[in-house]
Amino acid sequence: MSDWNRSVVLGEPYRLGLCPPPGGCKTGRVPLPSMYVLGPLLAFGAVLALAGVLRWTFGRDLRHVPIHSGPPDYGLLKPVATVGDPLTAYELRRMLREADIRSTTVFSEDAQLAVLVFEDDLDRARQVVN
Repeated sequence: MSDWNRSVVLGEPYRLGLCPPPGGCKTGRVPLPSMYVLGPLLAFGAVLALAGVLRWTFGRDLRHVPIHSGPPDYGLLKPVATVGDPLTAYELRRMLREADIRSTTVFSEDAQLAVLVFEDDLDRARQVVN
C-alpha cells in the first residue's frame, strides 16, 4: 500500500502521528507496577528519616530547663487585687474602667483571679479598689 493510499484509508490523524502505525506500537520495556509503589515508599522513608534526624538534633531536653519557682511574672502588668470569685473580679474591673484605668484578669497559681493593671496606674487603681 502506498503512502497516498495509506493516508486516504487511515485519514489525516495517521499522518499527524495521532494514531499508531498499522504494525503496532513499539513501546519497549514497560516498568513493573511495583515501581509505582516503591517510589512513594522511598520518598516517605526519606522524609521520616529526615524528621528523626531533625528531632534528635534540635529536640528539647527537659533536663536543662529550669523550673520557675518565683512569683508570677506578668510583664508590664502588676496585680492590684486577688479575688476568688469571677463576679467580684468583674465588678473591680468595672470600677477601674469607670476611673479610666485599663485592667485585665488572670488565673493565679492558687486558682484565684488576679486583677492586673499597668504599673503607671497601680497607685490610682489601689485607691479605686480600696
